[in-house]
Amino acid sequence: MFSGIEAAHGVLAREGTPDMSLRNELQRIAPKQGYVLAAILFIGAALRIYGLDSGLWYDEIVTLIDSVRPPLREIVTHFPSQNDHLLYSVLGHISIGIFGENAWSLRLPAFLFGLLSLPIVYVLGVSVTSRFEATAAAALLAISYHHIWFSQNARGYTILVFCALLATHLLLRGLRTNQRSDFVAFGVVTALAAYAHLTMIIVAVAQALVVAAYLLASRNGRLQANAWTNAVSGFAFAGLLTVLFYLPLILDIRSFFAYPSETKKVATASWAILETLKGLQLAYMGAGVFVGALVFVVGCWSYLRQSPTVLALFFVPPLAVFATAVVLQHPIRPRFFFFAAGFALLVIMRGAVVVAKWIARPISRQSLRDDLEHVLPVLAFAGMAVVSVLALPAGYRHPKQDYEGALNYAVAKSLPGELIASVGSGTSYVFQKYYRRPWRRLRTATELEAAQKQFGTVWLLYTFEPYIEALEPEMMKAIRTNCMEVKIFQGTIADGNIVLAKCGHPSL
Repeated sequence: MFSGIEAAHGVLAREGTPDMSLRNELQRIAPKQGYVLAAILFIGAALRIYGLDSGLWYDEIVTLIDSVRPPLREIVTHFPSQNDHLLYSVLGHISIGIFGENAWSLRLPAFLFGLLSLPIVYVLGVSVTSRFEATAAAALLAISYHHIWFSQNARGYTILVFCALLATHLLLRGLRTNQRSDFVAFGVVTALAAYAHLTMIIVAVAQALVVAAYLLASRNGRLQANAWTNAVSGFAFAGLLTVLFYLPLILDIRSFFAYPSETKKVATASWAILETLKGLQLAYMGAGVFVGALVFVVGCWSYLRQSPTVLALFFVPPLAVFATAVVLQHPIRPRFFFFAAGFALLVIMRGAVVVAKWIARPISRQSLRDDLEHVLPVLAFAGMAVVSVLALPAGYRHPKQDYEGALNYAVAKSLPGELIASVGSGTSYVFQKYYRRPWRRLRTATELEAAQKQFGTVWLLYTFEPYIEALEPEMMKAIRTNCMEVKIFQGTIADGNIVLAKCGHPSL
């Protein structure tokens, strides 16, 4: 099934394929196209530099304290929690060692890999579709609210995006050329991605299943045997390198995952889907979500006709990540699927081109039909670009979490003898370990009541309310009953607003 369709379209044909090395692919880009890509990179860099030094959010602060500040020998041999993205921890340690400890230097690796993922979308795109679709996908990624957000987030997600795109490109090129060097390079990139985030292990397993299905469908026996050898060597090399990377801390990882995470009570499959839809509402503004979904489905259909293997390499991995998390009952968060953003944009642009052809098809005049087939996809791209740009100010308006603003306001408003306290690890950890404030953490309604009796007025700081609701429900009920919200400090992270509440004052 796979080989017949793909050979017909030349997508994975091996004979007569030019040298597809990354260097040669970039050299073959026409000068004008090179200028366009340079402009995309410039715009992408400018959008990601602006606001790069804004306040850190909870996960970044945990990363800094637990995973970046320790000595390098400790970073590579200790796994404090699943919050630790090991490759990012190493790169972040090097970055702050060179530039000093700042928000921007901690985020520098995320920024660089976010920027590098833009040309890789193009390189992958031109290997499976037209230059227009590849360029449009890279441009949309450059101005994507979500991609900019993650490029300014000191975590390993942009490394995962970059490596997933590059690994997919190398895998497809290896299937075309049957060169072992492509599969070896795939193995290296995949192992580095797995060292950045364990999700890549599931991605690689899914890719292996897709490649196996493709090779089983091949009708060329002698070529098939050689292709099996090369493909197996690439995946085996990726597995070996990943094991070697994680070997020094394998016991830490085993002991950590032996205990179920309490956050799964909140980060469920339905929660992840709803949060993803909310995020799309922000970026594509209401009804545009449904139009985008329709175009996406059309794009998937077109890729399915062109090459089931390409489409499967795009979307079987995120589906596998979702299914694995559900089966193992692990927390599911939308950011776990962010690595597929580039694939999704390539498919959306294909859908726009196909829809344009459908619209133009009834027109009898050939020249007008040809013009519409060229103009309509450009207009669709322009419309998506405008909507994306309109969404960008929301990402710069507030920090990811405004801990500093909440701290300063609480200190300014509280009187001598009043207690400033926190609820939940989202504030307690940050104020105690990062800001060095000896503020008490209140865990139960009984503790809150005792604090009110002792101090009269208690100022409470908390964030990630759904987690407190799930893990400390009685405390959240007591806050709603006995306290009054004084101020909410907005942030761009979902449920990351920091609330300052006042409890126990006689005027309440």
